Amino acid sequence: MTVGSGPVRVGVDNAGNPHQGFHPASYHGWLALKTHIVEPPAYHGPFLVRARRLDQPGVIRFGPTPAANAPLLALGGSIPVGGGRGGWHDIPYFTFVRRPGCYGLQIDGLSFSTTVVVRILTKYHP
Repeated sequence: MTVGSGPVRVGVDNAGNPHQGFHPASYHGWLALKTHIVEPPAYHGPFLVRARRLDQPGVIRFGPTPAANAPLLALGGSIPVGGGRGGWHDIPYFTFVRRPGCYGLQIDGLSFSTTVVVRILTKYHP
C-alpha cells in the first residue's frame, strides 16, 4: 500500500490501512513497519528521507535495522520494482519505534518537499 502524494512515496507492507493506522511487527524489542520508498517513472533524482515522532517525544529509527539511525539519502537509481516493469523503483527499509503513536517521514528532493504521516497502532494479534 502506497501512502503520500509526492513524487517519491512511502509504501507500507504491514497490516492496516492509512485511515486507521498500521500494525507493526515485533523486532528485538522494537515495533517495526516494513517501509518502501517508491519512485514513480516520472522521478529518478536524488532525495532525502528523515523521520520523527509527531505526537510526543519518542524514539524512531529509520533504516535496515534499529541500529542504523540515519536519514536515507538516495542519489537515484534505486532497485527496480517487479524487474523494472513500468519504470518504478523501490528502496526497501524499515521504520522502528518503541511505542505506538503518530510518526512522520519527510521526503525532500531537488524540486519538492513532502511529509507522510502514519499512525502506528499496538502490536498486531491476528
